[in-house]
Amino acid sequence: MNATRWWCGYTNFATGIQCNAAWRPWDMIGQRVGDGRLMSQAVGAWNAEHPADAMDGLYSQMFGAGKVHPKTTLELTPAGLFNGGVNRVVSGLVPGEAYLLICWMKYEFRGMQPTGLKFHLGVDPTGQTGNGNAGTINWGTDRIADQAPVHEIFSHVWRTFTPTSNSVSIWLRAGHSVNNPSFMVYVDKVEVKQVTLTLTTVRADFDGDGDVDQSDYGHLQDCYTGSGIAPTSPACEDARLDVDVDVDADDFHIFLGCFGGANQPVSAGCTP
Repeated sequence: MNATRWWCGYTNFATGIQCNAAWRPWDMIGQRVGDGRLMSQAVGAWNAEHPADAMDGLYSQMFGAGKVHPKTTLELTPAGLFNGGVNRVVSGLVPGEAYLLICWMKYEFRGMQPTGLKFHLGVDPTGQTGNGNAGTINWGTDRIADQAPVHEIFSHVWRTFTPTSNSVSIWLRAGHSVNNPSFMVYVDKVEVKQVTLTLTTVRADFDGDGDVDQSDYGHLQDCYTGSGIAPTSPACEDARLDVDVDVDADDFHIFLGCFGGANQPVSAGCTP
């Protein structure tokens, strides 16, 4: 995930990634580990190999407000007022097709039970990443209430969307309207997957469009041979609905028991 600055001014960084510009001033001359790397390089490598609060060894995105593991008396003060998160652009989509936006998330807190904490999976069909208040973002429902009611364990949360172009922006957002409690959200294994539909139909639906209609009847007529005569075209093998050698009146009888018309359900008396 890309770290992105939101309207709340919070910037998120992936665990284990070394930021050279931030680390370099802290490197003391001569402070190197045995293999010659600077100490900061070694620390960055170790963090990359030992990620915490993540799924399957990947790197979770973390955002929230206040300290859930305070180390000083000042950090004990709840400071959980927050509205923000991370986003990124996803490309290579097929317009009009259905997709799943999936991730693993958990949240932890210190203080009162966070009854107002919310987590949303947003999708912006325009692909913009600069305005978290944009009306073009479809936030969907609160995933904590819907799919992740238990804190401090990773839960699988998801939503569907249908793009209108080949790219969208996805937004992972936590919102908390009061200071108490302090909280932290962890998000990992963010995926966008195309939804594959498997259409289950009957043999009389020759064109596989989910209904038995005039188009299918035309195929049966084209394949008709009469009793005891096998069809010569391989394309007509599916017209032998009674699974004997020919396409005859018996097959038409089975077909009529399935006929429902265009975009209509298959007849209840249809033989699969």
